[in-house]
Amino acid sequence: MSRNAATALSAVFLAFGVAACSGDEASNESADGGAATATAEEQAAAAELVDWAEAFCAAPEVVPVDLHLPFTASAHNTPTTEEDRQPLLDALADTDQALAEALAAIDDLPLGPTPGAEAAVGQYRADLEETRTALAEYTEIAPVYVPADLEGLFMLAGFDLMNLPYPLMMAETYLTEPDLAEAAESAPACGGEPETSSEGS
Repeated sequence: MSRNAATALSAVFLAFGVAACSGDEASNESADGGAATATAEEQAAAAELVDWAEAFCAAPEVVPVDLHLPFTASAHNTPTTEEDRQPLLDALADTDQALAEALAAIDDLPLGPTPGAEAAVGQYRADLEETRTALAEYTEIAPVYVPADLEGLFMLAGFDLMNLPYPLMMAETYLTEPDLAEAAESAPACGGEPETSSEGS
């Protein structure tokens, strides 16, 4: 083989090797960029879920935590009388308004970013509506109830309202899926601690 032919052949191999290395580097850079993008997207999705959890757990704040007191305070050992009927009806009316506001607050929530989040909203709404329906039934029968038996309605209404989930109960009641529970841990309204950035430390 002539020197010129050998030199030319070497040049071909060298060029091929450089191209192959360049292709490998480009492939690695593309893979690294894809991983970085995926991580950024995952972080954005996690942050969105935390924001949603914060809003979800804060929704019951429109319901006074002492909403049950007019009922439990009136349930006493002495028999109720006719004078207790109107206070019962007034308390039931106030409670119905509070639950209507709670349902409106749920309607104002942003759309859940995951199917589990939307399922949590649906379950919370169903629980509120169930309680509201029960109280409506008490309102319907209260006007004709025997005065001495009104205490039973006070007790039932108070029990139903004490079982309503308030903000710090929302996470343990509804946000039980792993991704929702993790988001709740960073949402103050759910009883969690917000994540702090390590930048600048």
